[in-house]
Amino acid sequence: MLAIAHYCIGAVLFFTGIAKLHLRIHELAMRELQRSADLGWGKAQVLFGQLLKYRGATAYNKIASIGYLRASASEGNREAQFMLAEALTDKSLMDVMPVEAESKTENSDNQLKDPVALYLSAAKAGHVMSALRLNKIYEQGLFGIKTDNGKAEYWFSEFIKHGKQN
Repeated sequence: MLAIAHYCIGAVLFFTGIAKLHLRIHELAMRELQRSADLGWGKAQVLFGQLLKYRGATAYNKIASIGYLRASASEGNREAQFMLAEALTDKSLMDVMPVEAESKTENSDNQLKDPVALYLSAAKAGHVMSALRLNKIYEQGLFGIKTDNGKAEYWFSEFIKHGKQN
């Protein structure tokens, strides 16, 4: 329950734009989101992970985003699975990831380290952009996957189908 309260405070400050008004309000919003994420609230883990990845001021912030996204992705959150796959395919992020951060993830589920598996899981759960990424992966043969026009067309049709629903 405490995690939900922290999330609500942080999310309201963030989504209403109030956090933009002053640095201390922004810091409060981020602190509340981090508290909620650290308590295991999936929505907070995704939002805080996204904020760290896309708006983090340092390489450390961007690397920390992976941990929050991985925690929520392991619970089956399709948005987190997509965002984690995006982070794992972000060359600029992987270039700054220290070796010790990579070794800490050795014991985690291998699926949570494989962007294609993450995209597949998210797309099967109806995530639109994951289907589009899979179309591109199979069309161009990315990440060690052989080109497969049949699978590329299937994922493009899923992208169109789910895109119309959203």
